[in-house]
Amino acid sequence: MSTHTIILSPGGIVDGLKDVLTDWSAAGLISDFHWVTPDMVASDGIDALHISQGRITAVELSSLVGTRGVERVRLLSLLPALAEDDSHSDLSDEMRLAQALESGLDNAALTLARVIVAQSDAPTKVPQLALPGWHTVLLSPEDSSEPGAGRTQVQGLDDPAEIARPLAPALAAFAGLWRGVEESPLDARQPEPGRVLRLGRGFYRRLDGAAIEEALRQSVFSMHQGLPLPVVQGASSVYVEDSALATKRMSEQFWARHGDVLKGPREELPSQGPTQVGFGQALKYFFGFLWAALCNAPRSWAAGVVNAVKAKTAAGVHSLVFGNDPSAYQVVAGGVRSDGLPANWQEVDQALTSMGQVLDDGELDHYAHPDLQLFWNDYRAASLTLADGGDRVRGLGAVSIGSRRGVLRSPEQIVPGPRHRFTEVPPNLAPNVSRTVVQPYDVRGISDLNSSLQIAAQQPGLGMSATQAEERLNSWHAAYRNSFAHHVADGIVWGLANVQHEVRGLLSRLAQAAGADSEAEQVAAEQKKLARRMMWVSILALALIAVPIVLGVMQRIAVKMMVIALIVLSVAWLITLLVMFYKGQRRLFHLLTARRQLELEQEVLHHNLRFALADCKRLSRVYRDFLDWSVVIGSVLDQPFGAGSSEPAVRVYDVNDLPLSTRLGRAVVDDRQLMNVSAALRSIVYPTQWLDSCWEAWVTDARERVQPVGARIPLNGDPGAVFAYELNDLGAAWADLLSTAPADSSVSDRRWSEVLRYVDDRRPDLVNALLQRIVVTERSGESIVLAPDDFFGGLAQSETAGRQRLDSSLLSDEAKTSGDSSVDVSFRRDVHLGMSRIIVLAQLSRAVEEFHVSLLDDSTAGPVSWGDAADPFAMPDEQTDVRPEASPKARRRDQGPAPLPDVFGGEAF
Repeated sequence: MSTHTIILSPGGIVDGLKDVLTDWSAAGLISDFHWVTPDMVASDGIDALHISQGRITAVELSSLVGTRGVERVRLLSLLPALAEDDSHSDLSDEMRLAQALESGLDNAALTLARVIVAQSDAPTKVPQLALPGWHTVLLSPEDSSEPGAGRTQVQGLDDPAEIARPLAPALAAFAGLWRGVEESPLDARQPEPGRVLRLGRGFYRRLDGAAIEEALRQSVFSMHQGLPLPVVQGASSVYVEDSALATKRMSEQFWARHGDVLKGPREELPSQGPTQVGFGQALKYFFGFLWAALCNAPRSWAAGVVNAVKAKTAAGVHSLVFGNDPSAYQVVAGGVRSDGLPANWQEVDQALTSMGQVLDDGELDHYAHPDLQLFWNDYRAASLTLADGGDRVRGLGAVSIGSRRGVLRSPEQIVPGPRHRFTEVPPNLAPNVSRTVVQPYDVRGISDLNSSLQIAAQQPGLGMSATQAEERLNSWHAAYRNSFAHHVADGIVWGLANVQHEVRGLLSRLAQAAGADSEAEQVAAEQKKLARRMMWVSILALALIAVPIVLGVMQRIAVKMMVIALIVLSVAWLITLLVMFYKGQRRLFHLLTARRQLELEQEVLHHNLRFALADCKRLSRVYRDFLDWSVVIGSVLDQPFGAGSSEPAVRVYDVNDLPLSTRLGRAVVDDRQLMNVSAALRSIVYPTQWLDSCWEAWVTDARERVQPVGARIPLNGDPGAVFAYELNDLGAAWADLLSTAPADSSVSDRRWSEVLRYVDDRRPDLVNALLQRIVVTERSGESIVLAPDDFFGGLAQSETAGRQRLDSSLLSDEAKTSGDSSVDVSFRRDVHLGMSRIIVLAQLSRAVEEFHVSLLDDSTAGPVSWGDAADPFAMPDEQTDVRPEASPKARRRDQGPAPLPDVFGGEAF
C-alpha cells in the first residue's frame, strides 16, 4: 500500500525528534517520511523535507498530493509542552495543511493526529490539547523495556536528543514509520468525540536472522555438498553408488533414441560390378592395336580405348573440390594445416563446411532432417532425471535400485557446471596452445589442448611448464570422463569421426577418378614401346618364316613340310604377339575396369559425398550447440536456484544509543543445529522432478536477460519448448552469459519464499530451533547473549491490554484514581521477514478528557473557534468567543456553571 506520513513540527526542542528519526532512517529502521515546519506552509504551496535512508531533500507536498496510487496519508502535528518558551504551530497552519491534503487526495484515506510531547515534570501549559476530528495522543513520558516492567520517567532533561530518544519509538509507532510494519494503530480508528485524548507509548523489537537465513538458504539450496535425495510417495530415494554405470547406460539409451542424428541417408553402391576384359574383347583390342601399330598410331588407339569409358563426372567433382579450396582438402583428407601442424576441430569443421558449400546444390533439403528439438529436450530431460529421479521421457527413466529410485550424488557426475572448467594453462604457454580454457565435456577441445601441449613441450624453454600443464589436464580430465555429458560428447565425436573417415574415403575414391587421366597418358606413352617390341618379334618371326619358304623353293624340303612349317611359325608368331599384347596391356585393362566401375559408382559417390559433408556440418553444429547447452544445463544443476539471495533494498545497521523500549538483536548461527535443520528441510522440499520448476524459472530469467533472442522464448507449460525456438543463437548467447554471470536471485527468492511459507505453516519448530541465541549490543557497547523470551519479553504476548498502566504523572488525581492511564488499546504487529522478526507494540490508554491533563492551561480563553461544528477544518472566526463547552466535571471544578456559547443556539451541547 502506498502511504505517506507527514509530521508538522513547530520547531525548537521537538526538532530533536527529527534528528533521532533521521538517524534511525539511516540505520534502516524506519520508512520514509516528510517533515514540515510552519515557515514551509504558505498560501501558494507547502514545502517539506523528505527524509529517506537518512538523506534529507526538499520537496513540494503538491507533488505528493497529486500522485496517483496514494492510498493513505497521515498528518501528525506535534504539540510540544517542554519549556516555557516552546513555540507551537498556529492552528491555521494545521488546518491549512489538513485542508490542502484533503482537497488534493483522490479517494485516499486521511489520518489526522495531534501528538503532544512533554516530560513528566513539564513546566509549561498549553491552552488547548485536543482537536475535534483529530486523534490526540499524549506521548507517555516514560521509557521501559516492555509492558509491565519498571520504567524510567522522562524528566529534567534539557538536551533535545535526550528528550526525543525515549519518545521517538512511540511517535514512530503512531506514525506507522517502523520499516516492515508501515501501519499505524490510528489508521483503523475513528477520532474520539469531544475534547479527549489518550496516553500512548510504543515498543519495538527487531531480530535480525539474515545471517542464519542466508546460511540455511545456502545449505538447503547448494548442490556443492551433494544433490538432495527426492521423496517419492513418502519414501526417500537413494544415491547411486556406480555413477559411471548409470551415466553410461543413460547415454546408451539416449543414443538409441537419436542415432539418426549421427548419420544421414546414403545410397548403396551398385551390387554388380563390371566384368573383366575377356579373350574375345582382348582379340578385338589386339587386332586394333596391330592395325594402329602398322599405321604408326598406337598412342591414339590407346587414348580411344580409354576414352570410350567415361568417368568425367567423378573427375569433375574431384577437380572442383581441389580447384576451389586445396587447403580445405588438405585439412580434411590429411588432418594437417598448410604449415604442417595438426588442425584443431574448429579448423576441420571450417574445411568441411567450405567443401560442402562447393558441392551443395540444394538437394539436401529434400530429405527430413533429424528433430534436434527432441534431441536437446531429451538431453535436458535425461540430465535432470539423473539428478532428481523424475520420469520425463519414455526410455530415459530414472535409475532403479531395488524398489527405490536412485539419483547421482553430485551435479558434476551428470553435467559439470562452468566452475569446473580447466583454466590451469600458464600464461607463458597461452600463445602456443589452441586454447587456455576448456570445459570438462569438451572432448574435442581437450584433445586439441593436449596435442598443443605435447607440441609445446618439444620447444626450448617451454618443455617443463607444458609437461606439467599436460599432467594437470589429464588428471583433471580423468575426474569427469565418466560424466553423462562426456558420454554424450563421445557419441557426437564418434559419429563425426566416422563421417569424416567416410568423407576421406570418398575423396580418395574420387581421387582415383581424377588420377585416371594421368594414368591413361602413361598407358598411351607405353604403347609405342610395346609396338616396337612387337615389331622386332614380328621381324624375327618373318625371318623364321622365310627359312622354310627358301628351303621349299630350293626343294630341299617337301612342299607339305614347308606349308606345315609356315603354319606353325605363323601361329607361333601370332600367339607370341597376342601374349605380349595381353601382358603388356594389363595396366590398360585394369584402367578400363576401374573406369567402368567408376562409371557405375560416380553418381552414388557424388551423392554420398554431399550427404556426408552435410552430416559433418550438422554434427559440427550439434557439437557446438552441445557445448552451449551443456553450459546452460550444467549451470542449472550446479545452481538450480540461481545466484544466492538478493541484497536487501535497505540494510539495517546496529544502533547503540537506543531507548529501553527499542531493542535490536542478531541471531547467532549454531552450525550443528543448522545442519540438522537443513537436513530436515532438504528431505521435505525436494520431491521427484523438482528441477522442472527450476528449469522454467531459468528460462524465464533468460527471456529477460538474453536480448533480443530471449524476448522470444516461449514457455507454454513445456519445459522443453525453449529448444524449438532460435536454438543456436539462444544457446550461444545464454551460455556466454551464464559463463560469466549466473542467473540472478529471482529464481532463488521465489523458491525460498515457498520454503518459508511451508515452514511457517507446518514446521515453525525448525526455524525456532535456530533462533535460540540472540546477541544484543548494549548502550555501553558490550554484547550480551539473550534467549528469545528475554529478548522479546512481553511483546511476544498477543494480549496485553488492561494489565498495565502508562505513566500517569501528567494526569489529575481524579484520572489517576479512576485508572484512566490503564492500557485500553494494544496494537501489536508481529512480522516475519524471512527468518528475521519484527514486533511493534503501540499502546493507548483510556480516553482522558483534556482538563484532566496537567498540561492544559484553562485560565486563558484563546480565540479558537471551529465555526460550524460539522466542519472540523473551518478557519476560526476572530470575532466569536470560541471557548468550547466544558463537561459536567469541569463545571463542578469551576466556580459556578459556565454560560452556554451562542454558537449552540442557547441549548445544551
